[in-house]
Amino acid sequence: MLKGSNRDIISKLIVFIIGLMLMAKIFLPLLARGLSENSKNIFVQVLGKSNGALEQYVAKNTHEDEENVDLTSYIVRNLTGLDLSTPRNFLSSQIPILGLVDISKIKGEEEEPIIVAKKENKENIKKDNIQQVKPNKSSPTPAKKLNHSKPEVFIYHTHTTEGYNPSKAKGQNFTTDLTKTVAKLGDELEKKLEENYGIATIHDKTIHDVPKREGAYAKSRPTMQKYLKENKDFKIIIDLHRDGGIDVNKTTAVINGEKYSRPMFVIGSKNKNIKKSEEAAGRINSEIEKIYPKLSRGILYKKNAIFNQDLSPNVVLIEIGSDGNSLEESLKTIDIIAKALANSIK
Repeated sequence: MLKGSNRDIISKLIVFIIGLMLMAKIFLPLLARGLSENSKNIFVQVLGKSNGALEQYVAKNTHEDEENVDLTSYIVRNLTGLDLSTPRNFLSSQIPILGLVDISKIKGEEEEPIIVAKKENKENIKKDNIQQVKPNKSSPTPAKKLNHSKPEVFIYHTHTTEGYNPSKAKGQNFTTDLTKTVAKLGDELEKKLEENYGIATIHDKTIHDVPKREGAYAKSRPTMQKYLKENKDFKIIIDLHRDGGIDVNKTTAVINGEKYSRPMFVIGSKNKNIKKSEEAAGRINSEIEKIYPKLSRGILYKKNAIFNQDLSPNVVLIEIGSDGNSLEESLKTIDIIAKALANSIK
């Protein structure tokens, strides 16, 4: 049993923490609003240096890593482990049985991989109750004469260590063995573009997400700036990723009986080039749809994010599959991405 004095101390501590969070919620935005952009950045940096627990918050909000993080929610999550931005997580902490419920199963959304193209087999179609979507016929894309002095495509990776881990082995979602990550996809895309379509391509494999993923976009920004300084005429710049923490059935397609990873395009809604970003992603997405309808997961807009897309109107963030897909499934998708790119920038 806690003694009265101990209870008083704990009560005062709780009140102090709640008061601190309320002050942060009310006064920091007011103060930040009154600062110039440069002053605001300095203020945020000082805030992070003064408290180690806020360092990751500062990295995310200064450089638009994934999405802006609410300061109050961030402090509560670090102090208590509760994520106030996700009500279900909070309820699960209070009612443990809710944590065992898979809502996606109840909703029944995309329980099976979407069937993009399956070999003609009426018995299988009836038995599996699936819809066959035949690919549209496409004309061969002629190859240009390769000219390395004028590269048209630049490929890099903000999260270079993102790996594919269908077996769900512990510690294998990320690896510095780049033959097992999205960097391998970049190698293959570079090869396909140059050998099949004569499109000179540069692929940078600098690791930006080690020792931690937070702030990776701030680290990858100078990489893109370096190449943009050397060549302002890239027709397309690709930040190549894979998705994660999502049902693999949603990121998998079946084409002629074989599994492929589904691509998705991501745009930062706070990006000043958003209209041009939409056009660039839309062109490639449309070309994919012309080849295999419903293969693409479409275009996702991330609130309050930039993803370095402000540096050029030609930056496209593409996610190929998720951590639950295999590397082989994702490499097969690269063939389609290469053809779509070649058609969209010809």
